[in-house]
Amino acid sequence: MVKKSLSFTLIIFLVLAISNIFANNLYVIIDKNLPSYYENIDISKELSNIFSDVPEKTVRIVHVVGIQKETYSYKVNEFVPDREGTYVYHKGSYYYTSSKTRYKYDYNKKTYVPDPYGLYVYLSNYPWARKEEEKYIISDFYKRYEKYITETSYYIALYITDIDVEKIFVRSVTPIIASGDSFSEALKSTAKLCRENPNNYSPYKVDVAVIFDEKFDKTQRMYILKELQKDTRYNIYDRLYLDELFKTIAFEDLFGKGVFLQFKPPKYMITFENYVERTEKVRSERYYFFENDVNGGYIKKSAIGYYTDVPVRVEIGRYYSYDSKNKTYVLDMEKGNYVRYYGGPWEKETYTSAYGFYDYILTTVDILEMYTGFLLKVFDTERGTLIGSYSISKNYSTALKEPKDRFGSESASSEYLSKIWSYSNNARYVASYIQKLFPLISMVSSVSDGMVTLSSGENIGIKQGYVFQIIDNGYTSGYVKIGKVFENKSSATAFYLIPYEKIYPNTLALETKNYPQITGITFQLFLKDNGFGMASGFTSFDIYGNYYWGILFGAGIEITYEVLEDFYPYMYLEYYNPIFSNLSLFGRFGGKYIVSKDIWDIFAESGVRFTSYLRDSIFSSGGAGIYTDIGFGVYFGNGIKIKPTVSFGIDGKF
Repeated sequence: MVKKSLSFTLIIFLVLAISNIFANNLYVIIDKNLPSYYENIDISKELSNIFSDVPEKTVRIVHVVGIQKETYSYKVNEFVPDREGTYVYHKGSYYYTSSKTRYKYDYNKKTYVPDPYGLYVYLSNYPWARKEEEKYIISDFYKRYEKYITETSYYIALYITDIDVEKIFVRSVTPIIASGDSFSEALKSTAKLCRENPNNYSPYKVDVAVIFDEKFDKTQRMYILKELQKDTRYNIYDRLYLDELFKTIAFEDLFGKGVFLQFKPPKYMITFENYVERTEKVRSERYYFFENDVNGGYIKKSAIGYYTDVPVRVEIGRYYSYDSKNKTYVLDMEKGNYVRYYGGPWEKETYTSAYGFYDYILTTVDILEMYTGFLLKVFDTERGTLIGSYSISKNYSTALKEPKDRFGSESASSEYLSKIWSYSNNARYVASYIQKLFPLISMVSSVSDGMVTLSSGENIGIKQGYVFQIIDNGYTSGYVKIGKVFENKSSATAFYLIPYEKIYPNTLALETKNYPQITGITFQLFLKDNGFGMASGFTSFDIYGNYYWGILFGAGIEITYEVLEDFYPYMYLEYYNPIFSNLSLFGRFGGKYIVSKDIWDIFAESGVRFTSYLRDSIFSSGGAGIYTDIGFGVYFGNGIKIKPTVSFGIDGKF
């Protein structure tokens, strides 16, 4: 009893000491390997002014862990209007022309005639023009200038730790990476990026202490803490870091050597060990495609074994049509929709749809390769057992400088921000894993008309949108989605029930990330454009009954002037993203085979769907309704066409 009183008295003295030391409740720490003055700026003074709005009963520690200055140059091309220029602007890009003459259109002679004040210029190198008249375009003349731009960026990395001086509890840890064209600008931008990352204490939350080994990168460490605190289900703190902070601000000098802050033993401990980080630059050859619909000599063609399309050289300036009678391709400059490419000797067919032409650059670029690896372990301190371990081993790569157009202009990437991006990704992997080890647990307190009330809320870290699995006597009875969250309770809606089961009060509610996968069958009858059709196939629903995707097969009939014109079997993949209960975004990609024309019409459609579809019950996602799809489509079968699409139909799911 005496020992406990002494510990309690010690904590009170420490609280009073903190209050006395921090008259303004703010302390700025700069890592030993960093300067206190940078670019003639007193870093501590500036940050003290920026973060002076410290809440009551709070000590704020601003810890600077990194300062970086990067200078890089890259090439750009500028096109400036000039009557002596040799470039013209057409179809969103610039093209070389050897003609300097301006033209006007003579409506009587139906031809273009020279005129110094005419609107038209002649694009001499335009082999993909279907006829001569298309080479006369409206444009100014431009000159191309090539120059190099040098830029300097400053970065400052810091994290803000707010400590509750009454509980000696870390209320928030906020990592900040700020940048600017000058160091002063980077400092000022830290205020805009500062957002509280709450770590509100609750006796109902899981007590977790984290321990990082000394080799662990400080910025990586703070991003991990930030992600863990976002979850709000833990009372979490970094013991070694707090001890490091207290040593830095001379607590031992105040009380004498050997005095340390005392913490309540945590129920769980997470250790981060074996940290490895390697960064190197390598050189790699890469293809870069750039659109060139005027005189491009390549198309992009899919190839087995390649992650991206590869360039294939084509016969420039010649369009072909397919002669279904003679089963061959014939030259057709006016209406042809195929081009011939130079294929390998094993390819029997070397014609493909003409849907876009490209130039490409094969160049060597510098790649920043980053590797991060570490091991985390989760211990139950009361039982002394390991309850989980997870190994992070991730490779990231960033091209530091890449061409961004066919004239050789470049874009540059920051090495420092590339590292920060990798740290942030690693932190999300860690948070996702640990969250699975500590699912939220509550009880059902009441049930009324499909609405379920849980006996916990913000006090254990529940958030809107979480899904809980309801368990009764060891068996799952249903799933509910959190709608509203209060301090000590939450309201949820039952979205799925196991057949013949009900949700009762005083049953267990366990947070889950694994929802039932529901696959069903859909059947559609629809009217579209100038015809009608039907389709059926497999569909997938989520736990809430929302229809997300399906693979459908069907057939349709086009009618023109009351005469049967075309019969077309087709298949497509469709995807829906629900917005509201009766409104969703849709996307389709597929093709139909038009029998009379002996061609495939490939299409992509997107838009919104209005539907009256209702689920039969919360036991099943089945149901029926009528719908209207309104959007637009891109069709490739007979030249590229973009047109609106409207369809009406009946949709049944089983």
